[in-house]
Amino acid sequence: MFKKIIYIICFLFFLSCNKTNYAKGTHNQITIISSKADKTYAYDSISDFFSKTVNTPYDEPVYELKWVDPYDEKGYLDYKNLFFLSLESPHDSTVDLINLKFKEKHKNDIFLIDDLYAKNQVALIFNVEDSSDMKFKLNYYKEWILDVYNNNIDKNIYKNLFYSGYNMEIEKEINEKFDIDALIQSDYKIIKNDSIDNNFLWIGRGYPYRWVTFIKTSLDIEKDLWVEYKRVVNEYMNNVHIVDYYNNISYDGDIVVKFEGLYEEDFSDTGGPFFSKLFRLNNNEILFISGYVNNPGKSKYLLLKELEVLIDNFKL
Repeated sequence: MFKKIIYIICFLFFLSCNKTNYAKGTHNQITIISSKADKTYAYDSISDFFSKTVNTPYDEPVYELKWVDPYDEKGYLDYKNLFFLSLESPHDSTVDLINLKFKEKHKNDIFLIDDLYAKNQVALIFNVEDSSDMKFKLNYYKEWILDVYNNNIDKNIYKNLFYSGYNMEIEKEINEKFDIDALIQSDYKIIKNDSIDNNFLWIGRGYPYRWVTFIKTSLDIEKDLWVEYKRVVNEYMNNVHIVDYYNNISYDGDIVVKFEGLYEEDFSDTGGPFFSKLFRLNNNEILFISGYVNNPGKSKYLLLKELEVLIDNFKL
């Protein structure tokens, strides 16, 4: 048993010096490396920490958790988002020793290592005294920890967006209409284009179906922006209806910057989740850039996240 533990430790550190492959697995999977003993004490707190969901319209998890005991399982080192968890109490002889080797080198209890075993990978080393200390430090470092994983998820999604190339025709259309530098995947098509006043463009790809829309309209501070968004969607996309069953509005200070909600589509008699980013162009105009997903009966969150990463990299 002890010889196997020493072998595991040596193997882990050998691999950390020989990283040539790219990280694999689902973009939003968090791989938690923990002993069985520590998992017993940590499972509920870690599950709650990564419990955020998105309504699509059923609640889908933002993070997919996979628990790994290095003594029992192989092949986990190449995954994108690693979380090495060690509780000093109860004492065990697997992850405690692994994390101790990391700690001796980095001189901290909690720290981040980029590209530890593979490219485009993050590994968080998380050493705590016991379950109470773990809860305190999860809360204390919450924003930083989630930023670490969210940034790596976004980075890996973006790196995979354009494997089949770019659609320069649509990129040119977006630039001429809205003065936006945008990279668009090659399989997008123009669904509807307002050539009269240049205030609307609807592009999409399938299957699963994903749409990106651009709607420019006048900005009236007296109007409710959610109501105004529903109105302009109905004006330009009369087969699409924004529903009030669920909506989430994000603010930057007092300024609305993002809508999240659900839509229904007449022709297919289906619907799904959407989001819209709000950009104030000047004192009297606003641009809604929105992403819509249709994938009935199947997971939609990563498709929605892909659209958001795409739009977040537009340059206005």
